[in-house]
Amino acid sequence: MKRGKTDKQCIPEFYDFTSRGYLTTVRAGSILFDDAINNHEYGLNRDIHDNMIVGQYEGYEFPIEFKQDKEYGSRLRDVLDTGYPPAYLISDRFRDLLTENNVTGWKTYPIRLYDKKGNPINGYNGLSFTGEGGDFDAWPEYNEDIPWYEKDRLTKKGIYNINNWDGSDIFMIRRAVLMTERVMKLIKKNKIDAVYFEKLSDEYDIIGTEEYMQKHRL
Repeated sequence: MKRGKTDKQCIPEFYDFTSRGYLTTVRAGSILFDDAINNHEYGLNRDIHDNMIVGQYEGYEFPIEFKQDKEYGSRLRDVLDTGYPPAYLISDRFRDLLTENNVTGWKTYPIRLYDKKGNPINGYNGLSFTGEGGDFDAWPEYNEDIPWYEKDRLTKKGIYNINNWDGSDIFMIRRAVLMTERVMKLIKKNKIDAVYFEKLSDEYDIIGTEEYMQKHRL
């Protein structure tokens, strides 16, 4: 068999994972983050969330405290926004689903979550992403004269080479969180709410080598 790029049918599909950002949902900001803002430590406030997102916990004391934002809703869902995507809080139900199905590329950290009156809200965890996807080989190109929500706006797809991917079920490329099709289906089947998926191949051609596919049994 000729070596080189794999048949497109063998290339795995990935899905861009985000919160739906419902205004009716609880949104909770980190008290540690707010303290940095109040002290005009703007670089520190950014670093706090960036470190939590990728699971770099050294130097932090846990649990990290979060408080419900008064300007947003009161409904508790499986994914809560913190105002700094993709720094999310997830329910115990979501965490347990990932654990029980041996999903790789993530971990959680302990938090304390308070409502608007300072009462504790139990059953939530901070979510970090440990899987790595490298970078895109080429960015998509768009017709800027067409609104962003129109599909015809895309004029040329970008390129993502899976040789950059470490094989984790959940992984990050820059600030995008990607999940395999298995995890996407698992989340939908179990009706984890307040999540949104976009197929990566809608905007990127996904390529890879046969050697890589065999190594990861894809």
